[in-house]
Amino acid sequence: NPFIGTKDFFLAGTDASQYANYYSGYVFAATAATICSGAISERAILFAYFFFTTLMTGFIYPTVVHWVWSDNGWLVNLDYIDFAGSSVVHCVGGTAALVGAI
Repeated sequence: NPFIGTKDFFLAGTDASQYANYYSGYVFAATAATICSGAISERAILFAYFFFTTLMTGFIYPTVVHWVWSDNGWLVNLDYIDFAGSSVVHCVGGTAALVGAI
């Protein structure tokens, strides 16, 4: 599926050798959420930020990562290459920061 992943959800059926990859993805997702926190600090109530962070790390970021890092993601099929992973983190975090600040 080029839009959203359909396997390895919350480590279901994942081999133990992939736990390090899951952890690095988890940290990148948290980084994307914290990029936005600087833009909306003192503009959002705490509950709204918790809700946003849950949505961002649970659905938005994993979907965009699938587009770029999965073998069958639609951006990969367009020959997009993200060498170190920073373009996905900063693009998602920056877009969320822009939307939150507006």
